[in-house]
Amino acid sequence: MTKQRKGPGLGLYFAAMLLLLAAYYVMFGSVGTPEASFAQVEALFTGEQVQSFVIRDGDELYLTLRDGSVLHNELGSAYLFWEELGDTIRDQRARGVLTDYDHRPVSTPKTWAAVTVWKSSPDRKASFMASSPEMWASSRSSIWL
Repeated sequence: MTKQRKGPGLGLYFAAMLLLLAAYYVMFGSVGTPEASFAQVEALFTGEQVQSFVIRDGDELYLTLRDGSVLHNELGSAYLFWEELGDTIRDQRARGVLTDYDHRPVSTPKTWAAVTVWKSSPDRKASFMASSPEMWASSRSSIWL
């Protein structure tokens, strides 16, 4: 009678998964840009401490301060940000206090993402795929709901 060898147990797979998660946390999880509240952002702009800033993906604000540090704020609305601080930003840009600012476009999905969204929702029409970036964002978030 031959003895069959058993494969690795479930515990070994679980331990490997924990090791991978720990490695990911060490590499990516603990590194991040410090968060700032909108009140802090407003105070930094009015105190002329902001050297430059960039808005990424429509609502991610990154400020580079005069001391070289970088702060992050997730804007509720880029429109309201400009409504509140637009005059200050324009004034500081004209006087040279603010050296640069940029708006990075909302990332649009690649072709494979369009196919994935289309395949994952058969009740939607294919013409939906050629719509605005806002529709892309809502379709991306609705996939995971």
